[in-house]
Amino acid sequence: VRLSWDRDHVLLSPAKDLNSLIPSDIDPSSIQRIVDIPKQINAPVKKGDVIGTLKLKLADKQFETVNLVATENAGRSTILYAWELVKNALSSIWFKIIVGVLLLIGIVYIFVVITYNKKRKKYKAIKRKRKF
Repeated sequence: VRLSWDRDHVLLSPAKDLNSLIPSDIDPSSIQRIVDIPKQINAPVKKGDVIGTLKLKLADKQFETVNLVATENAGRSTILYAWELVKNALSSIWFKIIVGVLLLIGIVYIFVVITYNKKRKKYKAIKRKRKF
């Protein structure tokens, strides 16, 4: 569980009991259990939220599917959530474009100020010479 301060995982259980008839000559270990759950989920997670699925197959034929639900709650940490938002904002292309434009404007501004000051000093020097 991401963005949760108090938990790093939640337990999952089937949403319902499964009952299926299979021939008695079938070995139960030959039934394939395919669990499909994400590597990470974002908090908040509430008890009963569907997190993934469990599929049961026999000889490459799927005969049962059941949802896997959270058995406990996992609250979202405000601090971790805020940090995630800041991290996403800083890594976005729009943030990089805005910072680049601001840097370019800053460089142009500095260049204009330096040029203006040089011209002003030159004008003051000429003005002083004319007074003599």
